[in-house]
Amino acid sequence: MAGPPITIRPVRPEEYGPLGELTVRVYREVLDSDLEGYSDVLRAVDDRLETGCEVLVAVAASRVVGGVTYVPGPGPYAQMIAADEAELRMLVVDPEVQGQGVGAALVHACVARARAAGKRTLALGT
Repeated sequence: MAGPPITIRPVRPEEYGPLGELTVRVYREVLDSDLEGYSDVLRAVDDRLETGCEVLVAVAASRVVGGVTYVPGPGPYAQMIAADEAELRMLVVDPEVQGQGVGAALVHACVARARAAGKRTLALGT
């Protein structure tokens, strides 16, 4: 059964908190860890934006159900990329909507941005 339509777009300031909390919750579940301080980094949506990253959200019925950070090139959030490469990081999907194409839509949005910018590679940072 399909849920409400999913919209992928840049995060809005009022969504920083919900996206940060979703990211922490999903990371804790997937990694089965308390994240030992990394949760502050995961919540810092505004910091990612201030360093030149683009943060995208997946929204369904006015609720943030996923997110990803697109890193357009070298910088504080890049792990191992060159100037002609981009990276996607912190990809999360609410477990309630997993299997409905939300993660794929977020990845495709990053691929489109990398292509439009002429990037030779899009890396997945974990």
